[in-house]
Amino acid sequence: MTRDELSKFKTITLEPKSGLNHTSTLIFFHGLGGSAEEQLKYFANQPENRITPLNMKIILPTAPKKKLAFCKVPFMEKKATVTEANILSRIDQTDLEFSADYMLSLIEKEAELLKGETKKIFIGGFSEGATVSLAAFLKYKGEKPLGGVIGLSGFQGLDYNTSIHFKNHEER
Repeated sequence: MTRDELSKFKTITLEPKSGLNHTSTLIFFHGLGGSAEEQLKYFANQPENRITPLNMKIILPTAPKKKLAFCKVPFMEKKATVTEANILSRIDQTDLEFSADYMLSLIEKEAELLKGETKKIFIGGFSEGATVSLAAFLKYKGEKPLGGVIGLSGFQGLDYNTSIHFKNHEER
């Protein structure tokens, strides 16, 4: 991603509690219409409110504002049959990949800070943020695995046929 593309995201970073070493990172994306500011109540840097370890860095990006996020039409219609093709036809793959690539760039930066220990990096999100984190996980090509993926109320929206390149049919 270019610097111009990266600058479209506004990010809030909560550093580990004073005096504690940075030992892990959580990158957490908000849902449609949300923001990093709204997520602060869940990741406040106060021990009695915090739901993550005190030595974990929390990165909360806010996606660029657009007229419409990556869903082209309302997700569910009355009596709709949910199929993979039905869901994928409703996703703007360009927007989804753009956000997933941004998450991957954050993973890369954090991996450097954590001396290549990607098992100490966790990604996640709520709603469309969960969809982005799962897309980033599926696109991730690091030599070492990530620590985990947290998806709250999301779905797998990445089109395997165009977005993920497998070495062979068995890898798929």
